[in-house]
Amino acid sequence: MPAAPLMKRARELSATLGSRVLVDLGTEQVVGQATELTDAGSLIVDEADGTRREVVVGDLVHLRPAD
Repeated sequence: MPAAPLMKRARELSATLGSRVLVDLGTEQVVGQATELTDAGSLIVDEADGTRREVVVGDLVHLRPAD
């Protein structure tokens, strides 16, 4: 299957997109809203300060919604 249709399907089935997440990168943590998967499979996380982070590898934890 070509990459574009595969990533489209991954986006449709993702339990992570739209969720509040913490990603442990080893040297730092990224906390925010998981908003997108790139065509290469990276996770885009929008942090509270407006920073958009592209995460290639890390330990991901789904967080409870912020009040």
